[in-house]
Amino acid sequence: MNINKGKFKLHANIEYRKKIYLLSVTVTNISEITLEFDFTNHTGSFARNCIQLYDCDKNINTFRGVELMSTKSFNNELTQIKPQESATFILKGKIENIEEDLFLTFKGVNFLVKKEKKYFVEINFLDTTSGLIPFTIE
Repeated sequence: MNINKGKFKLHANIEYRKKIYLLSVTVTNISEITLEFDFTNHTGSFARNCIQLYDCDKNINTFRGVELMSTKSFNNELTQIKPQESATFILKGKIENIEEDLFLTFKGVNFLVKKEKKYFVEINFLDTTSGLIPFTIE
């Protein structure tokens, strides 16, 4: 993997469709070399390590849970991004009701949330951030 040798920009977007939150993460290669790295969430590690959730006052959500898991079969799927090109990765999240509390859950991580409240999501990947993206819990 040579992602650490290159430069890239992150862009994130989150939208709600049919009871699913779709968090798209786009990596744009702004270096002169082809970037190669594992850009998956098979074990939940990408979501666990890269998604940050903030409340309406932009304070980090400390009510965060992690889910450790392994896959039955693991293929190291390397993504290659040529200079000035992009790749998009989509994480699916859902709202789960557990003992009268609501959790926004992505494979690998969950956050305690409240219905109809505004939050901000941010992706932090290898010291690069996407910026804060506002959304509301439906």
